[in-house]
Amino acid sequence: MKLSRSEFIKLGILTAAGISGLPGIKLSAQGTSSRKTVIVMGGGISGLYASYLLSKTGIKVQLIEATDRLGGRIRTVTDVSGNFLDLGAEWIQAEHRTAKSLIRELGLKTTDFEVQSDLFFGSYRKFGTWDISPKSQEILNKLVQMNSKINSTQQQELDRISFYNFLNYQGMSLEDLNILNFKYSLYYGDSLRSLSAQKVLSDLVNFPKYNTRVEGGMETLTRALVSSLENTEIIFSDPVVSVSQGEGKVIVTTVSGKK
Repeated sequence: MKLSRSEFIKLGILTAAGISGLPGIKLSAQGTSSRKTVIVMGGGISGLYASYLLSKTGIKVQLIEATDRLGGRIRTVTDVSGNFLDLGAEWIQAEHRTAKSLIRELGLKTTDFEVQSDLFFGSYRKFGTWDISPKSQEILNKLVQMNSKINSTQQQELDRISFYNFLNYQGMSLEDLNILNFKYSLYYGDSLRSLSAQKVLSDLVNFPKYNTRVEGGMETLTRALVSSLENTEIIFSDPVVSVSQGEGKVIVTTVSGKK
């Protein structure tokens, strides 16, 4: 697995470090078929997407995965009745434009989904009855309006305080704070104690009523990507232990000793 230094600089070693977050990225193969293989380290969704983009141009790809499966944090399990559960990534949200574009390109089907269920949160609450109080909703509405009018310096100040503490300072009840924390942690995957007030208030302006799911589960997306790969060699269960440069070469070494 040796690349010349110039080839390494031109093509890079693509990792799961965010190529999927670059909307509209365009790659084109140049030169002849003698060009060295591009190495992608990590077979998570970003590594798979990087391999997919490269292989579509005719570039040879070697995808190195440390485990015995692809998909990273995406994993779907199915029971005997055919019901599926996503153990990792589950929703495609409005701002995930690159993911939505990829899903359309691969011809996958999606469904809009709204959580409509009862809640056991301290006590049983039927769906539609576990909203926050009118007073707390008024506080929230005023804060969203305020956030759209403040200047950049004030925005930076809001970015330094957690949304949970900010609502607490505004007089929201502990019960309503906990309901909001539960509700939005499902969306963000984190507590409101860890999210800035500026971030959440900005999001609430266009907060989606629905999320989108891939029919059959998110692993349907990774399987579709894998089946669409061309010019790609996949190496399983062989973690990369070092990437070194010297004497005009870049050498990638795996735990099995492959270079």
